[in-house]
Amino acid sequence: MAIAVQCHSLSLERSMLNTILRKGAIMLEEANNVLKGDGTHFFIPEHQTIYNALCSLYDNKRNIDIIILNEHLKLTKQFNPEITTTLQRISTSKVIDDFKSSLQILLDYSLRRRVGNTALKVAADCMV
Repeated sequence: MAIAVQCHSLSLERSMLNTILRKGAIMLEEANNVLKGDGTHFFIPEHQTIYNALCSLYDNKRNIDIIILNEHLKLTKQFNPEITTTLQRISTSKVIDDFKSSLQILLDYSLRRRVGNTALKVAADCMV
């Protein structure tokens, strides 16, 4: 039986993505400076997909907004009912004022999950 550390904040992740969608490239640049374009810092798989898609749009010098994001997800065959629901929930989330602090919290949660999951794997390996 696989056990995983689930240290995260759903509302923080949603609010961060909503802030990027509403404020555009400048927020994504700030996020990429910390997260290095790595969506796995987000716990929710749909959030990872959305963040990675936003990074792809930015890397290809495309505008960042919900319509372009939707089209990009469809073209790359990543669009599904879960993504639709997630985007609806993200769009109603609060826009973050202190984005840098929120990025650090997201990074801290990510690090805790990685350390915890590594510890669980080591413990499981010892039991064999």
